[in-house]
Amino acid sequence: MGSLLLLLLVLSWTVFSLRCPPPPTAGLFACRNRSLREVPLPVGAPTKSRLAITALDVSDNAIEILHKDALRPYPALTSLWVERNVLWKITDLAFHSVPGLESLLLRGNRLVIQPGSLSPLALLKLKHLKKLDLSDNPLGLIPTRFFAPSLIEVRLERTIPGLVIKQQAFSGLHKLRVLSLADNRFESLPAHLSEELGGLKNLQRLHLHGNRWNCDCHLAWLGRLARRLNETTSCHKPAALQNRVMSNLPPREFQCAPSALNKNATTNRINEVETGATVTMVCNFYAEPRGRITWYRGDQVLGQAAHETMVTDTIVQTNLTLTDVRVGHDDGLYRCEAENARGKDSILFRIKVGYFRAESRRLIRVSGVMLSASVGGGVLLVSLTLISILVYCYQKDKTEHRPRQAVAGGKCESEPAAAEWEQQRALPLGRFTDAAGNLPMVATGTGGVRQADAAHYQTVSTEA
Repeated sequence: MGSLLLLLLVLSWTVFSLRCPPPPTAGLFACRNRSLREVPLPVGAPTKSRLAITALDVSDNAIEILHKDALRPYPALTSLWVERNVLWKITDLAFHSVPGLESLLLRGNRLVIQPGSLSPLALLKLKHLKKLDLSDNPLGLIPTRFFAPSLIEVRLERTIPGLVIKQQAFSGLHKLRVLSLADNRFESLPAHLSEELGGLKNLQRLHLHGNRWNCDCHLAWLGRLARRLNETTSCHKPAALQNRVMSNLPPREFQCAPSALNKNATTNRINEVETGATVTMVCNFYAEPRGRITWYRGDQVLGQAAHETMVTDTIVQTNLTLTDVRVGHDDGLYRCEAENARGKDSILFRIKVGYFRAESRRLIRVSGVMLSASVGGGVLLVSLTLISILVYCYQKDKTEHRPRQAVAGGKCESEPAAAEWEQQRALPLGRFTDAAGNLPMVATGTGGVRQADAAHYQTVSTEA
């Protein structure tokens, strides 16, 4: 009995220790570090007091999900801390019951901005939200127009692995005063942020420290913005600018080594051109500043002037034209090279000059002669074959329709045989047998039997 009582006392003490103290009559209700898995209910406070709670701090617990009813007991809430929990999901309607929320601090959780974790729809109802802290979350990306236009402060610190910022992610934040992108190991930022962040007229503080900025031409705009806001972050690269304060750098220090844009184009391979032709080679370079562009043939600098055009502020195009090219004079390896203080890059062209069209014409003529000879031989062969067939048919037809000659003693007796032939043709259709009735022969209506054999046969009428 005593042991049971002791166990009940221990359980009661444990439950009591996990419970939060009764909420105050108004203001902040703090329930930190209690191993809670859900947002606690304001147990022990009258309804009037619960409705007066404007701030709730449930940091350092084990809350995983904010569902649609989690904040229903706190309709007057304006500030919410859910920091350093294991929060991985916030449903679309989680903040539906606290439309007056102004401060939302979610630092140190497992949130990813995507449906099923932190849906962009979850923040749509927060029309009065002024402060948002999503630091120390693996956010993944910031979608277009994710933030409420009412925001004054946004913190996106330590969102490792790398954070992707979509176009217009910060558009419309005309009230934003503080933006922190600190400690993200950024080396650069998307070019579209130049216009978006530069257009935030009320922005007063921009925190960029704790990153690995590569202070090249792509970040010249960020240097100007840092100078405007007195941000003291330092460059990490290039080596010549390491540890120098970005806002103190003059614009000319933000340089990019030239980069050839059409280095791998198919037109850069071996180009076989006809002697006397005109050849134009084109190079496009991205560089800031433009630097110097030189054309080479082999290792020799070409003296002839090349045409240069600035396509944009950072892209230059250079053309080299060769006219009336000759074999042995204009063949070779050509190179255009762009160079500035940050480095250089080049594009290669291989030119081979020859008499390709003349050879092609000769080949066509030879092929035409061969083709004509082949066609003529074929026609002749077919003609001879047809003539042979016609001669054969004529001879055969002539042989079948002439009277056969009776042969006696090896001599031809053409005239009597012909007369007898006509007589036998007039005989009725029938069979011929000998006197004994043997060896029947079928008579045809167009011929008879030879005279030498007719004496041994007698006619038998077909009617018999």
